[in-house]
Amino acid sequence: MIKSNEENIKKKKDNIKEIINNSENLTLTHLKNKHKLLQKNFAALEKEHLNLKKSINKTTKMQRTLAGNSINQNNQSSYKI
Repeated sequence: MIKSNEENIKKKKDNIKEIINNSENLTLTHLKNKHKLLQKNFAALEKEHLNLKKSINKTTKMQRTLAGNSINQNNQSSYKI
């Protein structure tokens, strides 16, 4: 019984996909195009987000090393006295 229900659900999903793909409805095609554009925009924003994360990580590492170097230089100069 469970298998038959799963098969029916799968058939219904496949039928819906066929209707969507074969439909010439203008609103449906408009929604498909809008969905594709949103997916492209999302992918572009995701790439930009990753690039910004990388650059932030690089700058924080640089700031840490610069801060560490200035602390080390101050300590060395105080020991020279």
